[in-house]
Amino acid sequence: MTKTYENEKGNLKIDVSENAMEAYLTIKLTRDVINEEEIKELINKAGIVYGFDTAADENKEAGIEKEYDVPFLIAKGGLDPFKSELVCKFEAETCYAPGKDPSRVSLTGWCFVEAGTKLADIKVDENSNAIKNIHGVTLEQRDLHSLYSSQYIDRNVTFKDSEKAIYSTIKGYPYLNNDGKVGVVDVLGLTSEQINDAKYLHFKTHVDIDGPIKDCGLLSVEGNVTVHGNVDNCAIYATGSIHVDGTVSGCKPIGLISHRDITFNSGRATFFHAKSTIKPERQVIDSRMVAGDAVVGPDRTFEISGGSCYAANYISGAYAGDRFNSATRIEITQDCYPQMLKNNLQKIIDNKLFAPVIIDELKSNLDLINEDSNLGERLSEENGISFKGKIFPGVELVVNGKLITMDKVESDVVITF
Repeated sequence: MTKTYENEKGNLKIDVSENAMEAYLTIKLTRDVINEEEIKELINKAGIVYGFDTAADENKEAGIEKEYDVPFLIAKGGLDPFKSELVCKFEAETCYAPGKDPSRVSLTGWCFVEAGTKLADIKVDENSNAIKNIHGVTLEQRDLHSLYSSQYIDRNVTFKDSEKAIYSTIKGYPYLNNDGKVGVVDVLGLTSEQINDAKYLHFKTHVDIDGPIKDCGLLSVEGNVTVHGNVDNCAIYATGSIHVDGTVSGCKPIGLISHRDITFNSGRATFFHAKSTIKPERQVIDSRMVAGDAVVGPDRTFEISGGSCYAANYISGAYAGDRFNSATRIEITQDCYPQMLKNNLQKIIDNKLFAPVIIDELKSNLDLINEDSNLGERLSEENGISFKGKIFPGVELVVNGKLITMDKVESDVVITF
């Protein structure tokens, strides 16, 4: 039942709802002057101490203003405003965040954390977790963990109640997004503009680039690299796989180096070194491909013309050479990947062809290769060389030291060992 409170003059009335969650004030139109103190006294008489701000916000949002002889919401119970403060342990303003577009300067300064790293503290007013009526009586305590989760928790982080702190659950780059939530990513979503013309970039997790890239001195990634577009005049070194949706051209003398696989559409004048497999879709011209396991492309579209192709176990495709009799070498030889890659890197280091920061990076990578005695993962079940289309004169086929020179056009060539 609604409770009603009136002043002595009878020109002020407060109605309190049965559950004491709402209170309405009615100001009657009389000749008496309304005194603010009289309103305060009536509020005190009704025992209202809580919910004034909530009522004011609701009236403002609804566009409601006081009118004579019309009940007006003056107090509303419910949740206290969640009073808290997030204190990040990393430079949130300059760090990566999904949807942000930081300057290139900040790219190399982003904070990287291991799993279990403390990312932020949460300072909370412990009284702000209660549901109260207009008399200030607590009806229910809210779950603080749920509040923290909805307010501050994004991907790959967890909240520890005992410490009121946020921790990473994976290794990666922490961020504070536009909604004020903390998270960690292990795949950096970047744009072409952030990579193009950069002299040197190093990231400690997977990278996904939206669009073509060009003129990057060295993109070094401790993980996988995906480029949704072409790659022109760049160097990419990845401990994971490299995937390029488009054409790779003019990438040497460093080229594309992967400790796993390289896949791309087509290539021109580029060095490719992959510890496991290289998988082109179409034509590769005047390039060098070196794979610890195999170079394998579709037997209807993959063509090798000019340059060289080396693999430890298997090379297959559609066409080798061209009608101009371009010199093309296709060779099966053991240990080609580590030896040829190390020789190439050493030559670059010795000749100091790049800026010191890139040379230092290549030295570190060379040390890793020297320490790694494992051969690339064997994915191919076959051995030898196979081209289902044509092989033209000018092509040299070598299998474990045995040389076969093409003097005329041959079709459907298969050489096994």
